[in-house]
Amino acid sequence: MSDPVRIGIIGHGKIARDAHIPAIRGAADFALSAICDRSGPGEPDVPLFRTPAAMFAAGAVDAVAICTPAPPRYAIARDAIAAGVAVLLEKPPCATLGEVEQLVALAQERSVPLFAAWHTQYHPVIDAAAALVRREGLAHVEVRWEEDVRKWHPGQDWIWRAGGFGVLDPGINAFAVLTKLLGAPIVESGRFEIPAGAETPVKAVLHLSAGDAGIDAVFDWTVTEQDRWTIAVDTLAGSALLLDLGDGSLRIDGERAPVTADYGTEYDGIYRHFSTLLREGRSSVEITPLRMVADAMLVVERSTSLWTIA
Repeated sequence: MSDPVRIGIIGHGKIARDAHIPAIRGAADFALSAICDRSGPGEPDVPLFRTPAAMFAAGAVDAVAICTPAPPRYAIARDAIAAGVAVLLEKPPCATLGEVEQLVALAQERSVPLFAAWHTQYHPVIDAAAALVRREGLAHVEVRWEEDVRKWHPGQDWIWRAGGFGVLDPGINAFAVLTKLLGAPIVESGRFEIPAGAETPVKAVLHLSAGDAGIDAVFDWTVTEQDRWTIAVDTLAGSALLLDLGDGSLRIDGERAPVTADYGTEYDGIYRHFSTLLREGRSSVEITPLRMVADAMLVVERSTSLWTIA
């Protein structure tokens, strides 16, 4: 049996602590070998570095998962690839499409695996829903992505700045699901509501299309009562699907469908796929969800929201 891949975490925030590290610790193919964080305490018994450069110079890792906010990811990933270190990018992979394209080219040039991980694509219900859509055809889709920004991003200013995406930071998760279900939907029109003093939206209402089918989507960060992450699909054959990523269910015509998977959480699936890419020396970089965010930024109307950041 080969030795586990020594993997480091860069950016020891909530998503790293809650999702990546448990998945790594539960995967026989990986060993958590380093943490890089500018100021945090790190993990017990795991070497802590304050800069990625120091981690790479120490030769401490074979691969890294970059879990920082989007703006610095490109430079970190570029330096990792240059050091021969394989890269897993938390979503979104970078702040711009151009940065992703540069990383893809560099990874190919250096023969270093690069993986853009969209965690919602690894939810067990997604494959079952996609198979039904392929069989029955698509008539219409409705997306509702609602949550309380003060609960999920307390005191985080970067989400309101250029490159932060605003409500499309979680909304890109829905785009990742739509990509898995439908291929490459087109953003046609929409509206952003932007708080005073912010550069990114707190609410987005979008109309998209996939072939002849329409997609209506609402992303709202002002909802405080109940988080909601649902995608409702009407098929040409008359079936009504409801994907609920809140409770992890797929309902078909109102009945909960049995769904099985040979892995546990979304992130267990991500690391299983990353292990395959490393073993085969391949990259996997899906840019469609990021392209959909970029397209929305180009076509929407904008208005000032009455909701306030403070």
